[in-house]
Amino acid sequence: DHMNGGMTIYGNIFHEHEGVSASFFSGGRSNMVENNVFYRCDNAITLGDRSFVWDKVTDRGRERWRDYLREMNVDEPPWSERYPDLVGLAERENPAIPEDNLVARNIALRVPTFIRVAEVPRETATIEHNLEGRDPGFVAPDAGDFTIRADSAIFGEIGFDPIPLERIGLYEDDLRATWPVTHEVDTHEHMSVQRTPLE
Repeated sequence: DHMNGGMTIYGNIFHEHEGVSASFFSGGRSNMVENNVFYRCDNAITLGDRSFVWDKVTDRGRERWRDYLREMNVDEPPWSERYPDLVGLAERENPAIPEDNLVARNIALRVPTFIRVAEVPRETATIEHNLEGRDPGFVAPDAGDFTIRADSAIFGEIGFDPIPLERIGLYEDDLRATWPVTHEVDTHEHMSVQRTPLE
């Protein structure tokens, strides 16, 4: 939200997501939504631009922010090596303008709107090699099995990497308190609620 940068959304399954968006770039830089599956979502990805917030920051507030970056020497190692996107950021007129965002190699099926653009042109993100509206060869998506058949052309077509479904979820481990993990559903039927009439 609000100009986040350097966020990576990779290798996830968004299933039956309702609402604004399964993933949302509210501006920001160097964000990546790559190699995900969106299935039966209202909207997969929203690209937004809230760089106007920078215009509302006082001159003093902007200078304090820039002074902090300069004080930390973000243009020099180790900052410049670990966080290269910070290099030159203090000198930008509006550092909140979204750029260098990537939406690539995603699969969207039964999604009315793959990308929703909210007050921002698509050019603020590179959008490439996505599959929209065509079944890539899911085994049984309605049953929650998003395994893609090994002979699917999708792997060569968009370069999608199989999501290791067998490694998702709880697993047995010496550090786990109990196995298998079970949860009792409490319906609260044993509780009685006494209501006091309003006077």
